[in-house]
Amino acid sequence: MLTRLLIRNYLLVEEVSLDFSSGFTAMTGETGAGKSMILGALEALLGGSLGDASLRDGADRVVIDAEFHIAGVSGIESVLGDDYALDSTHHLTVRRELARGGRARNFVQDRPAPKDLIETLRSLLVDFHGQRDSLSIFRSSRQLEFLDAFAGLQDEVKRVAAAHHARAELLRELAEVDSELAVRRKEQALLSYQLEEIERLGLREGEEGELTERLKILEHSEKLVTLAGKLAGLLDQDEISAVTLTGQAKNLAVEISRVDSSFATLQNELAELSSRLKDIASQAARYADLIEVDPSELDSLRKRAATLAELRRKHGMELSEILAQAVNMKSALEALERLEQRAKSVQKSLEDANRTLISEATALSQARAKAAPRFANKVRESLEPLGFAKADFKVETSVSDLNDPSAITKSGADRVQFLFSASSGQALAPLTDVASGGESSRVTLAIKCVVAEKMRYPLLVYDEIDLGISGKVADAVGTALSDLAQKQQVIVITHLPQIAAHADHQLEVTKQVIHKKTVTRAQMLKDSERKAAVAALLSGAEVSGGALQAASDLLAKRKSRTKQAGTLG
Repeated sequence: MLTRLLIRNYLLVEEVSLDFSSGFTAMTGETGAGKSMILGALEALLGGSLGDASLRDGADRVVIDAEFHIAGVSGIESVLGDDYALDSTHHLTVRRELARGGRARNFVQDRPAPKDLIETLRSLLVDFHGQRDSLSIFRSSRQLEFLDAFAGLQDEVKRVAAAHHARAELLRELAEVDSELAVRRKEQALLSYQLEEIERLGLREGEEGELTERLKILEHSEKLVTLAGKLAGLLDQDEISAVTLTGQAKNLAVEISRVDSSFATLQNELAELSSRLKDIASQAARYADLIEVDPSELDSLRKRAATLAELRRKHGMELSEILAQAVNMKSALEALERLEQRAKSVQKSLEDANRTLISEATALSQARAKAAPRFANKVRESLEPLGFAKADFKVETSVSDLNDPSAITKSGADRVQFLFSASSGQALAPLTDVASGGESSRVTLAIKCVVAEKMRYPLLVYDEIDLGISGKVADAVGTALSDLAQKQQVIVITHLPQIAAHADHQLEVTKQVIHKKTVTRAQMLKDSERKAAVAALLSGAEVSGGALQAASDLLAKRKSRTKQAGTLG
């Protein structure tokens, strides 16, 4: 519900501050006074056009500020999120400012807000019915909402939307998987070939070092045998060997020790040295015996070394790096296999989701087709007292291919079109083609009355609802608006006393010339002021006694009806 509206420097409005209450508010005033400017400012606040042309002459900044009480408005808290959270009073402030030459700035709860948030709030807070080209009733999606509200199909619509969302998420996931698969499959052949080559060679960590050492031994085997033989001879096998000389030295040490016992230590060391030399000589001799010159092994190792060298050249890295790369290749191929399994799983889930969406959309379509004639009958009944005694109304439904899940939207497979004929001689045609602005507003009012219990906006705004009507029809329209206002706030611009008298509140808009500048003023009338205002609608500027009496009767009728409704309630 709109509770406050401040307009400063907007078109002819210098400054207007208004407090609103629940129920039905009629906005009255002379033609050209600026009634549409007030509602235009509200529309501009909620995302409508706001540019330099909107600034009052001589002003540098336009400010439009409103406060809404939004307790119970479905979905609004999730839209606001933590950044614009409501306090315990459930009051929401929205402000829009424009400095001359600049860009409009939006504020929600006194914090800067993006325009898309403002537009979303508009869709939740206010339903405007004004200039014909902006009427939401002309949109097929809006007409579908009316039918669903009448039939109580909100749960079915939610199930279709959920199924559509689930399918969309699976399609997105499958597209991501397929995209990644396409990239990985391009690499698959090369990875498989390279990995097979590495695994076929049976590479081992440290193999190249071992191979190099073995090749050195085999390629120098003859030299090693000769050198080892010479070493064995020098140590123990030659006539004059290290062992022989060490033995002679030991004997001399023994002779010395017999005279000088302190020399026994050297004697012992020479004995150990002689023994050690014999061991070394034996090892050298065995080494020489063990070396075998095997031409086939040498050839095999040389070929292996050449193969490893070629592998290093091909990959441009050392064998240790190639082995590490092989591990990565294997992981990549395993990841590809897992990705292919995931693609199969997502594809199966998508097929299940398609069946679910088709099933839910089919059930919803059947329910809509069943409800459409009943809804049309109710609207025709509601149209009759609003000046359409001979009008006809039909809900035409068409269904996309229910076997094609891609043809089903989040709202289902149905397209709805309201067909309307204002009189018996007029063929049914799409509402957008045959209804004038005033007729469209009254048709909308009739529909709103039918679905009032099930489809509510915090605020309904009507601009052209009284065009082309008067007398009993105007009174019926006033009654319908009054009934509708029992369930939601309604603001209506009207020139008709019958409609104004039905309102719970009356907002009078006037135009004044101050310092040679035209200025629009607006104020809520007290109950004591309303008789004269309604009388002015009856007779014009010169209010007669008869007009005052007629206005008094109209207002008394509203009070009586209100008391009666309260008693029945």
